[in-house]
Amino acid sequence: MLKNTLLVLSLCAGCCLTCSPYIEPVEVSPFLQEFQSNLLIDSPAESCNNINAVCMDEAGNVWAATACGIWVYRDSCWKEEPFFAGKAVKGIHFDEHNVPWVLWGDEIFAKKNGSWHKQEAKPLDVLEHIEKSFIGENNTLWVGTPEGIFISTPEARTKQLGNYLVFLPNQAIHTTATGDVWIGFRGGAVCFDMQGIRTLYTGENGLPYEDIRCIASTNDAIWFGTSRGAIKFTLDGAWKYYASKRWLPHDQVNDMAISADGTIWIATSQGISKIEARNMTLFEKTRIYEDIIEKRHNRHGLVSGSRLLSPGDLSTNMLVDNDNDGLWTSIYLAAECFRYAVTRSDEAKQKAIRSYEAMERLERINGRSGFVSRSFIEVEKFRETGGEWHLSADKKWMWKGDTSSDEIVGHYFAYTLFYDLVAEDDYKNRVSALVERITDHILDNNYCMIDLDGLPTRWAVWCPDSLNTPSWFIEHGLNSLQILAFLRAAYHVTGKERYLNEYRNLIENYGYAQNMVNQKIMFPGEINHSDDELAFLPYYTLFSYADEQEYVPIFRQSMERSWKYEAPEKCPLWNFIASFALQRSLGLEDAVESLERYPVDLITWTIQNSQRADMRIDPRADRFNNPQNLTVLPPDERPAMKWNGNPYQLDGGGGGYGEDDGAAFLLPYWMGRYHKFIVESE
Repeated sequence: MLKNTLLVLSLCAGCCLTCSPYIEPVEVSPFLQEFQSNLLIDSPAESCNNINAVCMDEAGNVWAATACGIWVYRDSCWKEEPFFAGKAVKGIHFDEHNVPWVLWGDEIFAKKNGSWHKQEAKPLDVLEHIEKSFIGENNTLWVGTPEGIFISTPEARTKQLGNYLVFLPNQAIHTTATGDVWIGFRGGAVCFDMQGIRTLYTGENGLPYEDIRCIASTNDAIWFGTSRGAIKFTLDGAWKYYASKRWLPHDQVNDMAISADGTIWIATSQGISKIEARNMTLFEKTRIYEDIIEKRHNRHGLVSGSRLLSPGDLSTNMLVDNDNDGLWTSIYLAAECFRYAVTRSDEAKQKAIRSYEAMERLERINGRSGFVSRSFIEVEKFRETGGEWHLSADKKWMWKGDTSSDEIVGHYFAYTLFYDLVAEDDYKNRVSALVERITDHILDNNYCMIDLDGLPTRWAVWCPDSLNTPSWFIEHGLNSLQILAFLRAAYHVTGKERYLNEYRNLIENYGYAQNMVNQKIMFPGEINHSDDELAFLPYYTLFSYADEQEYVPIFRQSMERSWKYEAPEKCPLWNFIASFALQRSLGLEDAVESLERYPVDLITWTIQNSQRADMRIDPRADRFNNPQNLTVLPPDERPAMKWNGNPYQLDGGGGGYGEDDGAAFLLPYWMGRYHKFIVESE
């Protein structure tokens, strides 16, 4: 029955991998990468970093109106304006003659000839409780009060700008270089353009948060400051949300100023955030993550976790073991293999060898042939963190057991790439011998990974008498895919017919190819994004070596179904693997966009999006009962996560007590370069 099904699928599938159509690559151009830094006023008074307003003079110096006076950022340090020392200043602006105007209480001061002078208040004698103000063209003073919006000119008394009670209380007023007037209020923003057209912006048309406190603009973008972060709205209609300590020292934004080069200075209740955009290539971006891994994630060649003793303070980094040290190291090893194949960089080769030897050690350290440890750590540094830990034979190391299928997936994926792209002579022999030991361990133990206690580990189970039973209904497709990939890879690197025979046996007699067609589980409450990584890595391995015309079509059917569900996530790793497997362009532009927006700050800041007005909340929570969105958020707007995280997740993070490693960027980038899905000049 299965053979007939495979034959029909083969006739419908078209040509095999080796005669696939040409995929036109995406040419990757330099893009603007945003970098954030905090400018904190070094003062004993904490209120000095409660910034009410910020602006710039014509020399590019930053002026801050704070709860304890006026401060100027000049020559990379803050200087206090003595006249306002200790005074809570509401606003500060520079007019077209580079004269600073300061709003203190309900009084206005200007600095002329080196001294501050109180200004005649007559044009404002009808006003009380000024909340916002700024100097517009022709020295027109715009002010916002609880009663409305007013303008005052040197030639005329103060007059009210219309009676738009719906916008009360107004909280922000801004005119652009083209003369458009923007008003921010608690329910959104409204633009009055030069043609008299009024446009309202709320969450319904993309505004992420509606409590607008301040507005600024460049030639191609409008910036909004809110009580829960900052927002950029570009002229092409795109919105971008900046919140959490990835972008701001505090989410309450009080004011903004923009430099001539487009750098934005965001005043918050706990300091100023500087966000600058630098022209960069994706290749240049790889150096950021290579540096992060070398400085804070290299533990005996393993790519390990980082714990920060003080939130966000990278100088307090501690290297820590992780349940999936082998898997995360395999991601990095694979990236360096692809990198070496593309560039022939000796640095990439040496890093690949270092990571391979660390992964090889995971099998050797426990003394059990073919059994792969999760992690290892020096005895003197060991702290009980849960899990099954054991002492090595030399009593110098602790190694972790109960190895999951996650680890084995990573090992086979990385070993075959190392074998094909980097290994020479003795290393090829070492890879072949290692893969043989692991595969023999699995086969000799009824398709299981057997732990020190003689029992199978919880998840490393691939035997037919388990997978083809109701109790493994959820995982049987995924684990069938995995073992087929393992066996095909083992045959490739060893040439042992035993592995090819077992591969055929599982397909023809136990239905493993048919099992994997429905490997992607889409039942509500069971969707596991971690399983996507445990599927797509073996997909890559399987499609790299499987060439049987009777099997490959059904493998493609499995990938086609999986890809249908993964496409909306815009994951570059899934997109590139699917394009490789199905030999057609699948989301390559989306992949590039996700790589461009992958954050350079990988600290595990707590990030919240559930308060956003533009979200379309999924009525079904995720499998951990957390709220999620119906569409994915860009990588730089969601919590730091690897590709096995839930991209629909709204809230998350770890309070800034850790840092991700960035190998999740490196692998798809170099895979895309290797397969020429993307081309880029270096």
